[in-house]
Amino acid sequence: MKIVQNILKPQNLFIIVCLFWGLLIAIVTPPFQAPDEPEHLFKMWGYTQGTLTYQIKDKWVGGVVPKSFIEIYDYYSQYRWTFDKTSLAKTNEFSKLELNKNDKSFLRYNAPVYTPVSYFPAFLFLWVLKLLNISPLLMTYLMRICFLLIYTALGYIALKITPCKKWMFFTLETLPLMISQGAAINTDGLFFGILFIFLAYTLRLRFDKNIEKISQKQICIWGIMTVLLSILKFAYAPLLFLYFLLPKEKTVLPENYLKNFFIILLSNFLIISFFLSGILGAEGYRYWSYINHNRSNFVVIKEVLSNPFEFLYMVVYTFKLGWIFFLANMVSNIGVLMFTIPVWATRLYWIIIFISAFYSTKEESDMSIDLKNKWIMFFVIVVLFLITFLSVYLVYQTKPIIRGMQGRYFSPLLPIFLLLFMSTKFNLKNKCCPIVIFCVTQLLLAVNIFGFIIRFY
Repeated sequence: MKIVQNILKPQNLFIIVCLFWGLLIAIVTPPFQAPDEPEHLFKMWGYTQGTLTYQIKDKWVGGVVPKSFIEIYDYYSQYRWTFDKTSLAKTNEFSKLELNKNDKSFLRYNAPVYTPVSYFPAFLFLWVLKLLNISPLLMTYLMRICFLLIYTALGYIALKITPCKKWMFFTLETLPLMISQGAAINTDGLFFGILFIFLAYTLRLRFDKNIEKISQKQICIWGIMTVLLSILKFAYAPLLFLYFLLPKEKTVLPENYLKNFFIILLSNFLIISFFLSGILGAEGYRYWSYINHNRSNFVVIKEVLSNPFEFLYMVVYTFKLGWIFFLANMVSNIGVLMFTIPVWATRLYWIIIFISAFYSTKEESDMSIDLKNKWIMFFVIVVLFLITFLSVYLVYQTKPIIRGMQGRYFSPLLPIFLLLFMSTKFNLKNKCCPIVIFCVTQLLLAVNIFGFIIRFY
């Protein structure tokens, strides 16, 4: 009986659910069909060769990779931008292709601007596969499994340490979007996993009754996580303002409360400045920006700052036109062309998400976030919302609609948004809620994978 009770804990159920559906998604998804998957793989390949940034040839950014990878990339690129069905026969043919790692060529592509931290420890695993001369196709699938295991481990830790809202974390961590990104070669799985741990740790420091005083060591750990999140995705640095959710009176040294915050703020600023100065100032990246958009990022940022109301109008206008798509895209996003589940399934998912947000166990029924702290959370959400639009605008530079926006870009805001509803007055305490949450999420994951199979096969 005790074994069954342990299995039914959200964190243990998550391992089973995430690995089962994640492996299915990793296997069913054709090569290089996850968003930016080949670019991330080639970026990591550069790390195995000692190349910490992208390479430049004839003023174009890219990298030197084995021709066997380029052959697979060239073939599957056609499926990234069309709704054509993939060929299993061709996939079988590519499975017999040898790596030939010394037969290389320069491939021009928009190299991701992420640092080695974003791919750790996955690029070490790629280095081992490279030494073993694993075939490029098998290497792609093994790398997906590696990223899935990393996301599963991080998601488990978050569920393990959070003192409340475990079923909300479970629901969010098992969204088709989260699992599909976690089972793909990219940086999202690592970012989302650490984000969930960061939020869970914040809740633990605030609500865990076993923590009578927040030590300097715990604040240091919290600060390191904000720095790590900033390195993984620069745009989400404002998450550090959630520091003010930590009760001042609960800290060991209340007189150092603001001092600690400014140390964390300065650390984030210096690290982001260091990485951005190298990225935005690189000749190849600058050239790519001019060729595609005629204006550098510096010019665009200066334009936004000089006319913020025009930018705000574009944000509102874009969101007004695309909010339905964004809501669907936030829960299900697999493949470059962003396959999403049916409308009825999307609506049902949002119902389950809010049920999980309002559900509270007996132990957490007295936990709440006061109005002052909710305003802090709301401030973080608004700032991140605007930075997200700005980041996409810098890439595509389209007016008055900011094209290129995807719902998955807003997903990091979702758990913070749901915590705004955390109170002692409006709680669902029905013991059937976890059963409903689990059963419906599994049904919808099945719908998701079934639809995706129809999309590609």
